[in-house]
Amino acid sequence: MGLTERLGCCCLPQHLPRTMPTSRACPSCHDPMHTHTLASVTGGLLELDLDLCFACRGLWFDPQENLKLSPAAVVQLFKRVARAPA
Repeated sequence: MGLTERLGCCCLPQHLPRTMPTSRACPSCHDPMHTHTLASVTGGLLELDLDLCFACRGLWFDPQENLKLSPAAVVQLFKRVARAPA
């Protein structure tokens, strides 16, 4: 169990968030997508990998995944999409 989990802190661990290219194409525009890792509220600070498309600014969630994001992760997600390369 990490320090942030033991303290019950809602802040993200320093290694989060991170964005990695994937081999998947965006279902909307067919450009390459990226996987963005964020903190989850389920079971302490677990990681969620969300699919992002910077070309069309699409966010792709697996079923119920949007309900698992921590409040801080939602803010970071929108900041990341907003500063995505055009």
